[in-house]
Amino acid sequence: MSRLGSCALPIGLLCVGATISLRALDGAKKLVVWMVASKLLVLPLSALAIAHFMGLPPLETNMLILFAAVPTASSAHVLAGRMGGDAQLVATTMSTGTLVAALSLTLCIRYLFI
Repeated sequence: MSRLGSCALPIGLLCVGATISLRALDGAKKLVVWMVASKLLVLPLSALAIAHFMGLPPLETNMLILFAAVPTASSAHVLAGRMGGDAQLVATTMSTGTLVAALSLTLCIRYLFI
């Protein structure tokens, strides 16, 4: 079971990579931009505001910001496919978010960490 469990993440990533389609963006570019911006910009800033409001110490504040700034997990693609959603759009949105996260995580660590 442990070997089977250790294969889950790589197989999920392979499924996402195989499903990426630029045609999935037809008519959904604004949605993808909104989703990526919400996840990678608005959520970390909201986490910073919540941490400040709650008076969290610096370590906990940094962890909250970091968890808020990471891109969407590949399990979202599997869930979308199994529940009848648009798996191609989810895969494309996730991949776009992961590429943008390389920059947004760097900026979060540089400017939002205490």
